Amino acid sequence: MIRQLADIYRAYLDCLNRQAWDELGRFVDNEVQHNGLLLRLSGYRKKCW
Repeated sequence: MIRQLADIYRAYLDCLNRQAWDELGRFVDNEVQHNGLLLRLSGYRKKCW
């Protein structure tokens, strides 16, 4: 199980590094929050880069 989690995390980092924003929804929920503020996936994309 830990190996699977590590694989998912590496895939997430790869997605960020490639700036493959259309794939980000595989790793980030549309209802993502940061410090209690609802960002949604579109806001998360903007905040990342």
